[in-house]
Amino acid sequence: MEKEIILRINHAKMNFTYVEEQIADYFLKNNPSLPISELATTLCVSPASITRFCKKIGLSNYKELVYLYSEHLKDNSNLNVNNISADLQNSYFKIFSHIDGCFDREKVEKICKYIHEYRFMHIFAQGLSATAAQDFKFRFSRTGKLIEVIHDKVAIEVACQVLQKGDLAFIFTLRGNKHLEKCAEILRNKGVTLIVITGNPNSTLTQNADVVLITANLSGEESTGMISAQIPILIQIDLIHYFYVRKYSEVLEQWVSTEKVFNND
Repeated sequence: MEKEIILRINHAKMNFTYVEEQIADYFLKNNPSLPISELATTLCVSPASITRFCKKIGLSNYKELVYLYSEHLKDNSNLNVNNISADLQNSYFKIFSHIDGCFDREKVEKICKYIHEYRFMHIFAQGLSATAAQDFKFRFSRTGKLIEVIHDKVAIEVACQVLQKGDLAFIFTLRGNKHLEKCAEILRNKGVTLIVITGNPNSTLTQNADVVLITANLSGEESTGMISAQIPILIQIDLIHYFYVRKYSEVLEQWVSTEKVFNND
């Protein structure tokens, strides 16, 4: 995955200038690798423009670009399903390793305790994090919980004003959404119990939550969409659900009974 220079270029494409688009097109068309001076002459651009292009796609210099691009050309000529599978397995392994390294059983059990004590709860999430929130809702609705997933910006602001002390809310955001950070501060000041799952330990969310689970974030090529962005949050949901249905035996029986509904479909 670290060799996927083409993914880096495509990911940064929206922010390219006209000159940078010309440079990008050269590499996207799998043209031969050239020294920076020859490439500059070929494209009628300056070497400085090529260096800025390298910085924009997250590389240190042109030498690094040439290396990754050469690896791409090599891999492209020998591409097979096994290589793709190995790359994906490596990316998944990095995500699981990071989550395992940050695992805090005490926090997970505290979250389970909150879920068990509350019947009603709200989840604030936007983008792909909202998709993960829907999975949380599906799982815990089967244990008798009433959960509302709120993903619209205006609806989130309204809900923040309506919730009161004694209510339970979750915020799911991989990178630390600024709008959700403001909402967390409002909820904290109102005395709402707040649980946060995020991949950004530097977010102000961590200062306003009762419990914070730090999950893996996506970086480099993984952030381009090769790995689904909701996976790090979904894994944390799996952990919470796993502990919850085993800690509370009556919940497990209720959860199993819902299987009959699906088996009748």
